[in-house]
Amino acid sequence: MGKKPYHSGGANWVFSDGPHGGRCPTEVTRASGEVDAVRLPKEAFYALKAMWRPEPQVHIVGHWNYTPETKKTIYVISNCASVKLYVNDKLIGTNNAPENGYVFKFDQVAWETGEIKAEAFIDSELKTTQTKETAGEPEALKLTPITGPKGWLADGSDIALIDIEVVDAQGRRCPLAKGRVDFTISGPAIWRGGYNSGNPNSTNNLYLDIEAGINRVAVRSTLEAGNVTITATKAGILDANLELNSMAFEIKNGLTTMLPQVYENVLSKEPLPAHTPEMPKYVPGIKNRSELFKKFSYTGDGKAMLRTNMHWGKKAYTDLEYNYTVLPKFLNGAEYVRTPNSDNRYWARDQLQFIAGKKMHIYVLHDDTVSRPEFLLQDYNDTGDNVNMAGVSMSVFHRLAEEGESIIMAGNSDGDAPENCRMYTVMAKKFKK
Repeated sequence: MGKKPYHSGGANWVFSDGPHGGRCPTEVTRASGEVDAVRLPKEAFYALKAMWRPEPQVHIVGHWNYTPETKKTIYVISNCASVKLYVNDKLIGTNNAPENGYVFKFDQVAWETGEIKAEAFIDSELKTTQTKETAGEPEALKLTPITGPKGWLADGSDIALIDIEVVDAQGRRCPLAKGRVDFTISGPAIWRGGYNSGNPNSTNNLYLDIEAGINRVAVRSTLEAGNVTITATKAGILDANLELNSMAFEIKNGLTTMLPQVYENVLSKEPLPAHTPEMPKYVPGIKNRSELFKKFSYTGDGKAMLRTNMHWGKKAYTDLEYNYTVLPKFLNGAEYVRTPNSDNRYWARDQLQFIAGKKMHIYVLHDDTVSRPEFLLQDYNDTGDNVNMAGVSMSVFHRLAEEGESIIMAGNSDGDAPENCRMYTVMAKKFKK
């Protein structure tokens, strides 16, 4: 945040995991959100919270259940100016130079059973703390309901969420616990179940696996109010029981005047951050300077870079040792983008963008085995030429761009693509009358 002078703001596009993006063949297994598909927070949630919330925040990444002789790097996320780290009340170190403004790193921290604590400071004043303890052996299951501010309504569509945790004798979650939990339900409700990321057919079952000591299921109300009983069992530990009461909901002739539940506690104005970290001035790398590709950016997972003077023998990708061999003569001497082939199948967030520095020809080499993305079909014409890239045929597409024009290219494909396909590459030459 704030590192690049040409960034005026930001938005959080995808908060929770979901089926969007086509990442995996199983249901709801995209894993880019700050919370998972049932909105259980990941470590990334607390990093986002520290960066966006106005209150002082501190969060120790991970748990404190390890084996003897363990030494590891501990990361603490905070929006304060400095952080002190303690193990069993012994000071491990103080860090006032966070990476990227919010990440405080402590190397080679030796694990001891007990507790780890982080204290966060602004202007030498203690603002907030967090402590994590070593959990004991799994003892029992614990069920915790989550309903709307007006309770669980028997309107036929209201959802009660239920967290299932494995806890020790003191009620602390066991962060290494995993394995199957089975459920029974009775009363006026419809079981909707939970899910396990990456496991096919894991939804709507009366069982699921615990992950990191926790998971979450959903129960839907019916039009009948009443008591609902849920029991959870797991081999080797104590069962858990929960009673929920769905409340009567007035419906006349199939209609109601009651609006959906909302939370009223919302911010009335934009809050100021607790602390604004100093960020080093962003200096664009000289590798990404070009006469034709101005203000070049690439948002894919891999690294892209700009190169000049295209000809036979030039490397095609940043992550493959393939070189261009026979090229159409009109491509010789072009400036070009060396893209990462690792982004050959991704499309949801991969985007190449630049400003045309001159009136120029733009050429895109695209794998013939991949469905042509919309940006190619709309803006480019197939020249009829092909380039052979290590046994893969790449069609050459062309368009003219005026000086100052903003050019945006989306991903390699708008959907599924063959596993061994190639990422497109881009070349440009100055227009000559």
